[in-house]
Amino acid sequence: METPTTMNELVRFEETLDQLTKDLPVCQVKNALRYALLGAGKRIRPRLIFSFLTKIGEDEFKVAAALEIIHTYSLIHDDLPALDNDDLRRGKPTVHKVYDEAIAILTGDALLNLAFETILFSHLEEKKKILCLQILARNAGLSGMILGQDQDMYPDNFQDSTIRIMYQNKTGKLLGCALALGCVLSDQPQLADQFQNIGENLGIFFQIQDDILEITGDPRLIGKSKDSDLKNEKKTYVAVLGLERAKKELTDLYDHISAQIKTILNDPTRLINLINEIKNRAH
Repeated sequence: METPTTMNELVRFEETLDQLTKDLPVCQVKNALRYALLGAGKRIRPRLIFSFLTKIGEDEFKVAAALEIIHTYSLIHDDLPALDNDDLRRGKPTVHKVYDEAIAILTGDALLNLAFETILFSHLEEKKKILCLQILARNAGLSGMILGQDQDMYPDNFQDSTIRIMYQNKTGKLLGCALALGCVLSDQPQLADQFQNIGENLGIFFQIQDDILEITGDPRLIGKSKDSDLKNEKKTYVAVLGLERAKKELTDLYDHISAQIKTILNDPTRLINLINEIKNRAH
């Protein structure tokens, strides 16, 4: 079975992150962002992009890095005491615990700017570069991830405060962004909207998995506080629907996502393999 991402691709991706950050001005923010960014995480978003590509060059790695950089900034801010107040992330102390809250805030700010700078200074053709920037900005902003974070913190302020909509925005928008970017970089921009939708459903799938793993998973594998949602009194699929209904929703979503991908792509092997890896994850 073909692997979703080769080890060489992952090594080159990590090298890209290192190259993008090693020559930043020496300061605590630089130390903190490299602590949070390098050699950590599942790299699902870049791997979703790579699943569309037969050849990955420097510019494609930079676009994938930009998305991962935004994801990392969002985690740093999510962990702050004013939001989720978490002590662990990816199996190690969160940035505000290692440094302090001020540095954590500034580190997130720096990463957000670095993401857009990374694409702006790439050598992509201008039309493709602008389209990538538009997709990234829309999904990371108030029409995407930020809206989901707002809905997560203050669900009573929204007409549609369902968990599904919040998950679609908070997690699904960036996964949809990854698939849409993959379409653009593989010269299939006409498919971007369809795969944006698929990615948003994948985000809902991913978050329901997290809800289930918080109940059934091994905290040593999860890499963050196992009772984080309970501690913050947040609604989850399991809390609202029960464990069995949450599992049924997971199965239905997987079937729907897989069927869509197989219908649209001539060769869906790499993407389907990655979706299956996500489905079978333990953390």
